[in-house]
Amino acid sequence: MTNHLLNLFAIENLSELNCTYQLLEITNLSDKHKNYLENVHRLAGMVASSVGKPVCVFWREQKAYLATTASVDKIKTQWRLIPHIAKLVPDSKVYQLDYNNIAPDQVKLALRGCLKSMFINIKTSQT
Repeated sequence: MTNHLLNLFAIENLSELNCTYQLLEITNLSDKHKNYLENVHRLAGMVASSVGKPVCVFWREQKAYLATTASVDKIKTQWRLIPHIAKLVPDSKVYQLDYNNIAPDQVKLALRGCLKSMFINIKTSQT
């Protein structure tokens, strides 16, 4: 069983928060396959479990990526998804997510909050 943690407290210093992240392009999976989206999300879970860091699916220009913290090193590039082997191609760039100045292509990533565990010094209404 999976346990989920939900934060009901307002983050009072959101405009002060920022983090760095990297993108890994998902290749070798056909978006025509009936289980494509299921495989993409399963892959995100597998990678997150392997690296012990938050990972989420990020879409850009009709391509699927996994976004994870920039501090993650040596992510396995081939993942078994029956009947496919998904390949991850790391983007050489490190991206900045600054909540005070969110770029248009980062809005969904910021709203998902998947990178929230990278933040330090979060002030909530309960701290």
